[in-house]
Amino acid sequence: MRRREFVSVVGGAVAWPIAVLAQEPNRVRRIGYLSPATGFNPVDEAFEKSLQQRGWVKDQNIKIEYR
Repeated sequence: MRRREFVSVVGGAVAWPIAVLAQEPNRVRRIGYLSPATGFNPVDEAFEKSLQQRGWVKDQNIKIEYR
């Protein structure tokens, strides 16, 4: 085995676990929702439905804080 081949194999084997650790796990995003209305209303429901259509799932990958 040539020196360059050895260095590339060993370097790749060492760098790969570090790259895996550097990846960020799926984190929960947070949205602050300001509304003058009290309680749950149809606008809130439409907002959540539109988020679901775009792939955001409440309490899995997104958290909505109503104020």
